[in-house]
Amino acid sequence: AAHKHLAQFAPLMLEPSNLGNDEPELRQVCVYGINQVAKHAPQYFGQQCQQALQQCVQIVTAANASDDENVFVTENAVSALGTIAVGHAAPADQPQLLALWLSKLPLREDEEEARVVHCQLADWREQGNPHLLANRPRVLEIVTQLREKKSAELTSSSTLARLGRFA
Repeated sequence: AAHKHLAQFAPLMLEPSNLGNDEPELRQVCVYGINQVAKHAPQYFGQQCQQALQQCVQIVTAANASDDENVFVTENAVSALGTIAVGHAAPADQPQLLALWLSKLPLREDEEEARVVHCQLADWREQGNPHLLANRPRVLEIVTQLREKKSAELTSSSTLARLGRFA
């Protein structure tokens, strides 16, 4: 049902004035929307991929990305970056994008998004994503950090067990 409204709302999510807005809540909603379109409307997203990707990279690499007022925006952008990298990016860009994505994990503040992203990491490892397999040391570091935190809020025990199989 939401697909019929994409043409109207997707440009608003990608609008630089919204993603650069002073209100973190608006930026977070826009980035979350980008991620949802990338996941659930790939036929539409292809047209917007490069712009969305550039904006997500800009958000996660900003000097103030981890500031309190930006951390939820950043963690949603990290989630979108992973979705775009695996599902939409050119194969030649995937190694660099997934390396950036992995460098921002584990997510620590947005518990809901953290659970989703850490499960994605386990899914993509199990699917044998070659770029994640090539970054095995970083994946193991993420697993160790999640175990040390004993963070039931950040990942389920089943996801942590799935990730632990790569140790």
